[in-house]
Amino acid sequence: MVNEVSQNQSVSNNATNASVPLTAEIKNKSEKKSKFTCVGKNYTAENASVMIVNNTQLLSILSFDNNNTEGDCVLVLFFVPYCRFCAAMAPSFNALARVYPQLNIIAVDAAQFSNLNAKFGTVSVPNILLFHQSRAVVRFNSTEKSFTNLVSFVKNSTGFEPNITVTVTSEDLSGPLPSVAMETTDYMLLVSWLFVIFCSGFMFVQSSLGQQWINKVNMLWQEHQHID
Repeated sequence: MVNEVSQNQSVSNNATNASVPLTAEIKNKSEKKSKFTCVGKNYTAENASVMIVNNTQLLSILSFDNNNTEGDCVLVLFFVPYCRFCAAMAPSFNALARVYPQLNIIAVDAAQFSNLNAKFGTVSVPNILLFHQSRAVVRFNSTEKSFTNLVSFVKNSTGFEPNITVTVTSEDLSGPLPSVAMETTDYMLLVSWLFVIFCSGFMFVQSSLGQQWINKVNMLWQEHQHID
């Protein structure tokens, strides 16, 4: 138990430097036994890249045979362009495609295709899910979405061996996943605030305190009209 705690602390301390190559700390990390088996795709490491897809493409990619225990696995990131947390982890996620070229790694804009949020239980972003045969089987729950933690998550979930020579480079800052949060107006947030203000105002008017204020305003208005 002491060795396991010490090892986890070491991974957390080294995760802040994304440019540090993967070492034996990934190999020595305990692997979880899963009830499914991921089958690696045929790949060319040099061409491995994150695919940004729309909702139709995502559902098409995930349309596997649900009855098999062996099959393709897909790692999906649900993000929004104006989320600074998504932008912060983007370089690490972009590099992850080169670490695991045998794995389909894709990203989808959860704001543009909001119908997918309820389907896959996305209530916050960034949200990372591993799919097997069209089912979400594992969710990345670590609060620190560092390069090392992402690599460990994929290794433990799929059993794939990472390419430990890969590091996060300056090219990963430019895409495919954007590393700079987009400045935009969040209309959903604006509508939410208007809804909260409307409900609060309605409840205040219906309350006894609200009725007292309304009566006072009516009395002042009537006095003003009488003076005129």
